[in-house]
Amino acid sequence: MARDRDLIIRRILAEGGLLHVRFIRRRVGDEAIREVLVRSQARGLSPQRIRFWQLLLDVPTRVANAWVRSARAGTWARRRRA
Repeated sequence: MARDRDLIIRRILAEGGLLHVRFIRRRVGDEAIREVLVRSQARGLSPQRIRFWQLLLDVPTRVANAWVRSARAGTWARRRRA
């Protein structure tokens, strides 16, 4: 069940509109959203979405910068390093 919850939260983080964001913040709270974001290392989020959530959830700049670098590198860059 927790896995489904995390998946739903991650989808809203990546693609949700303002109504979805308000809903999930009311439903699970910012701390739970932050935990999912940190656990997933913001995978699947665009750099713009990462910055949005960084500001909203008070994510440290150095952490968000690493996530943005990873998002900009893209899937294929990560595959080549593996």
